[in-house]
Formats: sequence, C-alpha cells, structure tokens
Amino acid sequence: MVSNRYVLDANVFLEYIYVRSLNKKAKQILQDAILEQIQILVPSLALDEITEVLCGNLDNLAEIQTHLRYIEKLANQAILHIVVPNSEVRMKAIELARTGNQKSGYPELTDCLYHALVISTCA
Repeated sequence: MVSNRYVLDANVFLEYIYVRSLNKKAKQILQDAILEQIQILVPSLALDEITEVLCGNLDNLAEIQTHLRYIEKLANQAILHIVVPNSEVRMKAIELARTGNQKSGYPELTDCLYHALVISTCA
C-alpha cells in the first residue's frame, strides 16, 4: 500500500533553511505538500529540535523568528500537521527504543518517536 502521508524529520526543514545539499529535495517536499499531493506530519518535538538548531547557529533573532513563523504558517494552513504524540505512540517509541543491545547500542527515544508516528499513522 502506497501512502501519500510522510513523517518528516526536523532535518528536512533545516536543509531548506540552511540551503544544504538536499535543499532542492526539501523544497520539492514542501511544494508537493502545498499542492496537496502529499500530507506531511511531524511530531511536536521536531519544532523544539529546529528551534534548538536555529538558536545555536543564528545570531539574528529576527531571522530565527522568520523561520519559526514560516513553519507556523505551514501548520496554520494545514500544509504541515504537527502531532503531539499520545500515549500509544509514546509506548511504541519506548518499545522501539528498547530493541537495541549493548554491542550495537540502543536507538534514541526521540528518534523512535518519529518511527512510532510513522507506524501509528501508516505513513
């Protein structure tokens, strides 16, 4: 089953903001969402991750605010769907985070929240 629903990592927005190597792909994803060809979701923690990177890398507060307001605009226009993970998603994330082992390590819970959101939304 092919879905037109995608859970985006905060890095997609940072590629767009900082004009990194995957900037064109990030722009295309946003354009596809604007044209309603796809639906994009992020867990609410993505906003904190984006804000943290902006805070640590940009001195100009007005520039930071511009980027954050653009993300808010996408959410207000239902282009970006911000999901506050419920207990079901959080429990799935915990389950996923515990799947590692001492030798190879354990996944970070924050990364697992993204994966759990994908699973719960069939994205």
